[in-house]
Amino acid sequence: MNKKQWRHNCITQLINSRKIKDQDELLALLAANNCASTQATLSRDLKELKIVKLPDRNGLYHYRSHIETESKQSVSSESSISLAFSGNLAVLRTSPGYASVVASAVDNSLEDVILGSIAGDDTVFVVLKENISHTIFTEKLKKIIPNLTLLK
Repeated sequence: MNKKQWRHNCITQLINSRKIKDQDELLALLAANNCASTQATLSRDLKELKIVKLPDRNGLYHYRSHIETESKQSVSSESSISLAFSGNLAVLRTSPGYASVVASAVDNSLEDVILGSIAGDDTVFVVLKENISHTIFTEKLKKIIPNLTLLK
């Protein structure tokens, strides 16, 4: 295992084992675990590992990693998500702070049925490919977002 892989492994283990509120705290924990890093390197590592800051049930932000299953992303059940359509546009409403996670999961898992997505704080716009039905998109979306609520 090279140095970068070792550092990524340390970061992932720390993120998954406790609630870490900022990079300073994470840098200190890395140093304490003989896995020191610079702030710039840590920022790049967090981006590569797709680790983001999300609010917990109390509204406090901390780092979280995407949940991966069979190389497809799945969205945490902590986020409530609803879906509505207008033509070939899908609008996903999420809990505050979760839109970027949902957009990333959609972009990485549904490239066969979408052109792309745009995320804000709590809203994601998704453009469906031509001739993709709402039903097909919804069925595929439910595989990565099991707690999806359909709006009419």
